[in-house]
Amino acid sequence: MLVFELVNTDVLPLKVADSAEDAIKAMDRYGMSSMPIVDHTTRKFLGMITRTQILDNREATPSSIRDNAKVLPTLDPDTHIFDAARYMLQHEQELLPVVDQKKTFIGVILREDMLEEIVNLVNIKEPGATLLIEMQQRDFTLSDLVRLIESEKTKILGLTVQPPQKEYDPYRISVKLNTTDAMHVTASLDRHGFTVSSQSEEYSLSHEYEERADELIHFLNL
Repeated sequence: MLVFELVNTDVLPLKVADSAEDAIKAMDRYGMSSMPIVDHTTRKFLGMITRTQILDNREATPSSIRDNAKVLPTLDPDTHIFDAARYMLQHEQELLPVVDQKKTFIGVILREDMLEEIVNLVNIKEPGATLLIEMQQRDFTLSDLVRLIESEKTKILGLTVQPPQKEYDPYRISVKLNTTDAMHVTASLDRHGFTVSSQSEEYSLSHEYEERADELIHFLNL
């Protein structure tokens, strides 16, 4: 999924002429702690202003609001949602502006919308068994794993990879399947030397995915 498919145009940006009071009201209206500032005439993106910046300068004039605007990375409409999530986490933002190549403001990406789409992309809500597979770094390849699973007439609904945290740690691959009975898949992988940890559907209904989602929610402060 690309950013342009998720862009929000309902959050109206601040204009250069807006006062500090206007900015606070807009933040309250949208439940945001920061807002984009846009040139009302050209629609050019000028920067972001935070509630803290405004409250620290209660006598702010419209020009000082613009002068205090933070320059943050903007998103191109063709940016992948995973890259958008990485930028948002790096800069600890609840929204990021989307602009075209001429820096014309298009809209924003909200972190809650982004999280919901990431959850949808890995099919957390779909029924099916989840396999947790450990693979040594020297053996890491997804092609053989995918081929073996699909050879068992089973489809992969979602797949995530957790990189090693230490030098000798394995890769941990979580695979969401379209079947609730994964015994035949587990047996096949076991025969081919893969280390598989499989759980019952009731417990593992994307348990590993839910852990990843919980971590993402934590980082996004949702």
